[in-house]
Order: sequence, then C-alpha cells, then structure tokens
Amino acid sequence: MYEKEFWKRYSKLVIIGDWKEKYKVLCKCDCWNIKEIKLASIKFWTSKSCWCLQKEVAGKMKLKYDINKSKWLHYVYKSMKTRCYNKNCKSYKDYWGRWIKVEWNTFEDFYNDMAETYKQWLTIERINNNWNYCKNNCKRISKSEQNKNKRNVKKILYQWKYYIIPELSVISWIGVETIRRRLKKWRSIEDILHIKHKYKWKI
Repeated sequence: MYEKEFWKRYSKLVIIGDWKEKYKVLCKCDCWNIKEIKLASIKFWTSKSCWCLQKEVAGKMKLKYDINKSKWLHYVYKSMKTRCYNKNCKSYKDYWGRWIKVEWNTFEDFYNDMAETYKQWLTIERINNNWNYCKNNCKRISKSEQNKNKRNVKKILYQWKYYIIPELSVISWIGVETIRRRLKKWRSIEDILHIKHKYKWKI
C-alpha cells in the first residue's frame, strides 16, 4: 500500500513494510526495535523513534533538572504552547487571535527563567494581559487570584475597590447565590450587602 515509502528514513525510524491496520507502517528504529506506527505521524515528525528517543530525553532531564520541578513546569510550558498555537484549543482565539505568543523557544529556556519561582500550588500569570508569555511579563500567583483576573469574571466596585462575588460573600457573610439573586433586583451593591431582614435565612 505504501511501497513508495519503503526504506525511507525519518529521524531514527526506517520504514520497512506495510502493517495490517490501515494508515500504519512497520518501522525499524536505530535501537533495533521494530514497531508499527501511523505513517502520518512519522511524516509530520510527531513520531521520531519507537519511544527510545523520549526515554533518552527524559533521562537527560532527570540529570539536568529537578525531577519534581521539571515534570510540573513541562506541563505548564506545554499548556502555554497549546493555548497560543493549537487551533483546536478552545482558548486559541483568546491568545493567538490577540497575537499573544510564547517567547521561550525551548523548555530549557523556560525552566532556567522560571524554576526559581516554582511552587506547585501557584500558577503562571501574565502581568500585562495584552502581551506575550516571557520572563518580564510573567509572575506566580495562586489559582484563586488568577481566576479573579480573568477577563470574563464580573468585578463589582465596592468602597472604592473592585471585588468578585465570592470575596463580597466573605466580607458580608452573605451567601454567593444570595448576592447573585439580589444583583438581579437591585443595582446598588451597598443596598445588597447591608439590607436587613427579620429572618436571616430569607433573601
């Protein structure tokens, strides 16, 4: 079926024959392992070996980087690249659509810049939401703080400061859903938070 591709080399793989499943070919790796792989993934350089290359890279990373940091930071780096460059990602239009890019060309560059501020419970946040992912425009914040800074989160001005509804709930000791229901009836946030009722469980 794919005779024209026989004996062609792609990175560490050499195609040696067809495979019984459609779109797959039989490959021989430089490590002498033989494996069936999708031809498309080979031609688009998604598959470069029989997994021996990935193991080799992972082994080098263990020696070079802190294994606990590198595992999480690699996930963060991959997520950034996906949001900015993968057209199938739901957030693609909010990033590449606004010309936001990842200025770290390799994971090694990202690790060297951001490993010092690493903490697993913190997320990466851009200081200027209209600029790229880079060392000078990124900081570490908590997940709750990052959720507060999202563009689609409603912020309410109260006593000369902006709050989100869960924060107003903590300040006023009024339930989140209660505040949301009251916002539909009254426009003044002061009235919503200070209105008194005979029974505390009533709205």
